[in-house]
Amino acid sequence: MLIEPARLPPRKSGSVGGSAPNRRPTASHSRALLRFVLRSLSLLLLLAVASRVEAAAAGEAENLRVLDFWQSYSDAPNALYKDLIDDALVPLRERQERIARLRTRSDWQQYQRDTHAKLLELVGPFPEKTPLHSRALGVVQKDGFRVEKIVYESQPRLFVTAALFIPDRLTGRAPAILYCSGHTPLSFHNPVYQHVILNLVQRGFVVLAFDPINQGERLQFLDPETGKSEIAASGLGHSHAGAPAFVLGSSLARLMIWDGIRGLDYLVSREEVDPRRLGVTGRSGGGTQTAYIAAIDERVLAAAPENYITNFEHLLKSRGPQDAEQNFYREISRGFDQGDFVIARAPKPTLILATTRDIFSIEGTHTAFAEARRAFEAFGHPEAMAMSVDDDVHASTRKNREATYAFFQQHLGLPGDSTDIPVEPLTAEELRITATGQVTTSLGGETILSLNQREAARLGGELDENRRDLTGHLAVVKAKAAELAGHEPAAGRDPAPIFSGRYQRDGYTIEKHLLPVDERYAIPLLAMMPAGARPARVVLYLHPEGKAAAAGAGGEMEWFVRQGCAVVAPDIIGTGELGPGFLETNDPTHGGFRTWFGYVLMGKSIVGRQMRDVLRTMRFIEQKFGTQSQEVAGVARGSFAALLLHTAAIEGGGGRIALLEPLLSYESLVSSRRYPLPYLQSAVPAALTAYDLPDLAACLAPRKLLLADACDGSGARADAAAVARETEVIVRAFAASGDPARFSVFRSDAQQSLTQALADWLK
Repeated sequence: MLIEPARLPPRKSGSVGGSAPNRRPTASHSRALLRFVLRSLSLLLLLAVASRVEAAAAGEAENLRVLDFWQSYSDAPNALYKDLIDDALVPLRERQERIARLRTRSDWQQYQRDTHAKLLELVGPFPEKTPLHSRALGVVQKDGFRVEKIVYESQPRLFVTAALFIPDRLTGRAPAILYCSGHTPLSFHNPVYQHVILNLVQRGFVVLAFDPINQGERLQFLDPETGKSEIAASGLGHSHAGAPAFVLGSSLARLMIWDGIRGLDYLVSREEVDPRRLGVTGRSGGGTQTAYIAAIDERVLAAAPENYITNFEHLLKSRGPQDAEQNFYREISRGFDQGDFVIARAPKPTLILATTRDIFSIEGTHTAFAEARRAFEAFGHPEAMAMSVDDDVHASTRKNREATYAFFQQHLGLPGDSTDIPVEPLTAEELRITATGQVTTSLGGETILSLNQREAARLGGELDENRRDLTGHLAVVKAKAAELAGHEPAAGRDPAPIFSGRYQRDGYTIEKHLLPVDERYAIPLLAMMPAGARPARVVLYLHPEGKAAAAGAGGEMEWFVRQGCAVVAPDIIGTGELGPGFLETNDPTHGGFRTWFGYVLMGKSIVGRQMRDVLRTMRFIEQKFGTQSQEVAGVARGSFAALLLHTAAIEGGGGRIALLEPLLSYESLVSSRRYPLPYLQSAVPAALTAYDLPDLAACLAPRKLLLADACDGSGARADAAAVARETEVIVRAFAASGDPARFSVFRSDAQQSLTQALADWLK
């Protein structure tokens, strides 16, 4: 609002610069000065009134944010991920220091033995080798080579589609290369990949190219109407299909490595192939598979991973963790880095292919290469370790292709010209292997989901057996949940909370507070308090969308205040003002998976990290309201139910717990074809090897527990039968406590309303 300034009366003609210093003011001057003062006061009064009106209008939309005022915490949304980086750098730096101390051949031999054992531990036990039941479903003859359309079973009824490229006029057993495709729904049908395959075939190599799971003819989320994947990006499909395996203590990487190893089994079964001259290569996701298979299967003589190898420090600080199959549970915490895939196979010939503007840090690539090169030198074969680098993006380049051809020609004993030549890719119809173009509709068989469901059922059976001794089982559950979640209680005294403003509403106030945690972030929270008397109860309210999600007038938090309760709602790290962080901001569809995978790499969980903030908020409640943690009522919605359950079961906080629309069990999550991402982020890797969410709930007996509108892993309302089945262990625990009525289940289709159920729970 602009106000024109008051004007002084015009000066008399002839005056310059105002009145003379010693001239006494006349009556007319006094009257003019008085008029000026009065006009100025009037304008100031108008300005004040206008400002009050504007402020009142602005007050209609309350600002419940806290960090807007505290600019030193401007990077707080990245706190969750950066905390992970700091945690990961500890074992990574310890590994670097160990490698720096390696000097002799025996030093490197011991490191290599440790690395290989560690890798097998991280991958986990492979299935037993069962018959491949391989068969050719067709043959395409081309100029100079033929293509056999192959299906084999890497596990019983888990079909792998592949194409075997065989050069004409072989004079004996030829060297063979397993080709691993990168992330594209087309798999090896992609013309870029065909170009490399056909150039190798033209030079006399036998090549087996296979479809990785969820690519090519092995789509896992097939839409029967369109014949295409419901999840367009193959990498995202890998993550969505593969992430639940971590909750089972397994991994998608194990399955994909086994597919490749069985591909090698198929190659050596062919009379055209020399089993002593096997190679493997692939780019991007195919580079990942190449690194894995070559490090584990000793039959691989020569390996050329492309556009993959870097190191974890540079990966975490740049692009972040990648798809499900590119991570192992506890990989970083066990001191393993990507360069170890190469070190594990030293001194067998290895070529790292990279580009300087790749999505993966070229600096990390150089670091990994330098580490591995020292191992090859110690073993007396520095010439077997090489790297080709081109100036390009994440792409196949002529320079790197020719380096690949020359590398395999040299080390697999097939010398010749390595010049990249133009080739004519095969059509989609020529390379189609199954009748419908998809395994699921042509052959049926196993899927990632069916394998996960079978493993979940097996682990569920073990849990049922453990639950026979309920007391002993629940004691183990608390300890294992703390261990697997990676819960680390905060040390030292809490910094003093900071009061950051207040709003008045009808019958209650809203206070804004800030709880400093460290230099990186502080917890913003809201405290709603009824006017007048001391609140009847304090409610800790956790919402996965943040403190303001239910804080509006007439919202759920206000309902508790109307019952006489004070309500404290924090933004837990990773949510509200403390999220979502750059990974999810830059990649909204996949970033949430990648953050969770970072914690998988550390053998921890987002839940375990978030527990610290819940406990910090509990201490604030104790200080502000003089309330013991056992007297606080805990309410959590949706995916945050798992967070509250872990906190209450492990730490014993919260006198009564209400879980609104919670995930019923982790087993239902891993058994669902599609699931909401927040459910996954609330899951603890390897949890189902020791406990499930109902076990944590059983640990709460005899504290009052309400389970309202529980959801299955797909996010849909769980049916009554499923709820009864999953809560059986909770019912038993509360019965054993002597007060079974303190556990109650509410469903919206019942006659009672949710508000009545909550009112009864508060009593």
